[in-house]
Amino acid sequence: GVHTLPNGNKYVGEFRADRKHGKGFLTWADGSKYEGDFADDKPEGFGVKVFADGDVYEGTWVSGHFDGKGSYKHTNGETYEGSYSQDMKHGHGHYTWPSGEEYSGEFANGRRNGFGTHVFEDGQMYE
Repeated sequence: GVHTLPNGNKYVGEFRADRKHGKGFLTWADGSKYEGDFADDKPEGFGVKVFADGDVYEGTWVSGHFDGKGSYKHTNGETYEGSYSQDMKHGHGHYTWPSGEEYSGEFANGRRNGFGTHVFEDGQMYE
């Protein structure tokens, strides 16, 4: 089915009991797009969201939030691959900057925290 909201958001996909459920495609009024699984009206399971600014998240969702394994690619070339909890980097992950600098290690609540290795663009390593 198709459902267009007064705010300009549009959903095309499967429904259950008048709620987004199953496979679907959601477009927000700002131009952001999500394609993937839904449950109880929210992204749930695997999906890809392309934000209005061009950033892309691909991975698992729980109740409309990044949760579990995923990757986030920024338009500026920065990338993160790893674990998420409630939309924040949380657990083990790998962050890469366009310069070649990278960090691999633990994250908590969106920030580097705990054990990790940071390799700078000149090759120097900090553990």
